[in-house]
Amino acid sequence: MVLAPPLGIGYGLGMGYAPYTPYTPYPTYPTYPVTVATDQSIARMVVNSINTDPGIPSDADITVDVEGGIVTLTGNVPTKFAKHRAGDDAWWLPDVFDVHNRLQVVARRSRGQQGQQRPQRQQQQRQPQGQSQAH
Repeated sequence: MVLAPPLGIGYGLGMGYAPYTPYTPYPTYPTYPVTVATDQSIARMVVNSINTDPGIPSDADITVDVEGGIVTLTGNVPTKFAKHRAGDDAWWLPDVFDVHNRLQVVARRSRGQQGQQRPQRQQQQRQPQGQSQAH
């Protein structure tokens, strides 16, 4: 004799263990309040992220502006790597919608001498090995 469960209990027959109700009287999603960060708090997070990034030198001149969740980075950095790291640091923060990376890559030598001509190096003549220079 084969025992089968009564109809309506399990095994896909009938209603199963719990009746399916498509419209439940309570919400099935979390009801915690959703907050959006202010522009000042986003700017503070971006500056903190850039300052703690080991790939960006501490002497980099970076200005952060935020308007409506859109971050604009301006200033000078020594390498392309630092420019991309600063943009990535801003992009991966919460409530940032877009990043305008307007950082300029300026070599360290020319940062302190902007607008000034670099002095010319004196070229030294190399002598082939084994020959000496007459005095």
